[in-house]
Amino acid sequence: MRVFVIGATGFIGGTVARQLIADENEVVGLCRSDEAASELDDQGITPVKGDLTAPDSIISSVGSSDATMWIAPRTAEGAISPAQVIDALRSPDDAFILTTGTGSYTDTGDAVVDESVALSTDRRGAAQSEVEGSVLQAPRGRTAVIRPVWVYGDDITR
Repeated sequence: MRVFVIGATGFIGGTVARQLIADENEVVGLCRSDEAASELDDQGITPVKGDLTAPDSIISSVGSSDATMWIAPRTAEGAISPAQVIDALRSPDDAFILTTGTGSYTDTGDAVVDESVALSTDRRGAAQSEVEGSVLQAPRGRTAVIRPVWVYGDDITR
């Protein structure tokens, strides 16, 4: 399977991309610099130079992949939206996975938090709910949202 990873140069995205390679997938990773491209190439990941604020650098890789994983912050002003990425999927059977986070939950005390617990209604929670909803209700592609709770590892600087 050909998988395009937005965030392949980051800690979580890099870990996921390397596991995909280990599982014998073809992985394409978005990167901004020549140095990052060289690092991806050294790991067997095909680098694609681009930026979230330059949609054309992303759209062609999405359209030529079986799955796209967005494992990067969505904070850049003028960045492409997950909905635009989903629109670029080449087939209704292609997959799109978005990672967000758990920082938008209200204080739940000792209660267990799962998908049934609503996010905060503040600006941050409302924005996350809107993005996640647009992904999960997309009319195209097989979509999922993952909210990693705690991330740790040997090389957190990566």
